[in-house]
Amino acid sequence: ASHMTAANRVSFLPEIHTSLSLQDHDLFDVLLGDSSLNFGSLEGSISRHANQNSLHASIKGQQLSYKSVKAEHLMAELTDSAGTIRMDLRADSASVFAGSEQQLVLQASSSDQELVAGIAVDDYQGQSIYGLGLRGRADSSRIAITVPDKVIILNGEVWELDTPDLLSIHLADNKILPTLSMRNDSATLGLYARFPDPHIVYDLDLSGVELSSLVRNDIFRGIPQGTIPGPMEFQTGNNVDKKLDIERFIDRISYSGEEFSDLQVDGELNWATDGAYAMDLQARMDALDVKLRGEGDEGGKGMMSGSLSHFPLAMLEPFIEKHVSDLLGTISGNFHLAFQSGKNQLNGELSFQDARLKVNLLNTSFSIPDQSLSILNE
Repeated sequence: ASHMTAANRVSFLPEIHTSLSLQDHDLFDVLLGDSSLNFGSLEGSISRHANQNSLHASIKGQQLSYKSVKAEHLMAELTDSAGTIRMDLRADSASVFAGSEQQLVLQASSSDQELVAGIAVDDYQGQSIYGLGLRGRADSSRIAITVPDKVIILNGEVWELDTPDLLSIHLADNKILPTLSMRNDSATLGLYARFPDPHIVYDLDLSGVELSSLVRNDIFRGIPQGTIPGPMEFQTGNNVDKKLDIERFIDRISYSGEEFSDLQVDGELNWATDGAYAMDLQARMDALDVKLRGEGDEGGKGMMSGSLSHFPLAMLEPFIEKHVSDLLGTISGNFHLAFQSGKNQLNGELSFQDARLKVNLLNTSFSIPDQSLSILNE
């Protein structure tokens, strides 16, 4: 009797000829409990002929949408033949977060412990929006993933890698070890790993990186823009405490159409293996100063306190613009929250300075007096 191998595994399957056609998505509502999935039509098929050593599956869809993702046409195919698995996916007139329509192409093949994959997102004017080609190779101890052509395209920006190496996964302890170093005409980005026993430390180092060179900034409320330099360090490991250090300096900031000076963010977050935690964060920009501290133990007892000085009310407008607009002035204040076994105690104070706003429903502007509001919970 023959033994099953990657090359002949499909031949052990019976002959298959199955197809499915859906015109109504109510079945998915029942099975998934999520009514966000909509489509005009969805067709699928699986086939395997008795005299062929191959299996083929396909899905075709029209007018698909799920939450903020839409595609007018979708075609996906999967083929397993003589030990090689190949997948092809294409979405036409696709958009995310109500962005412009684009074409998505994803291709991947796997055989003999090797994976080759590529993803491309293009507009319909010859512009590459996102692009990445990967090669993965596995042996008994690790999986190594590289970018053979040393090019990654993010939001239309071409980044060149210093080496093809992207990351490796050590199978004995499941350690993920990034070795990414890339640059464009004006910026550099690196993601590395260090091993001070018994920890793993991940270092993210940015220099002159524009937010828009990584991702569409219009998917965020207020359409933030700015240049992000500075390091970030995350310390982790198996059965050890975790720690995140942030030292971030962002310059040339704009948010919700307003220009601001440089933003400095410093902080430290710690998580213990027993569930205890501690955090200390501070952000400074122009006259704005925000501080946040907190700690908690393994039993659920903890506290959180914070303060803010001259926080621009205009920064809140993207979140409440349907109801309120033309926000002016600043807000300052502080709070202290103590909690234990479901019992919370909150105290604090808020004060407004030169505050104005417009209530859209009334089409009327109001001024808020320069006064303080106390929060007492005994």
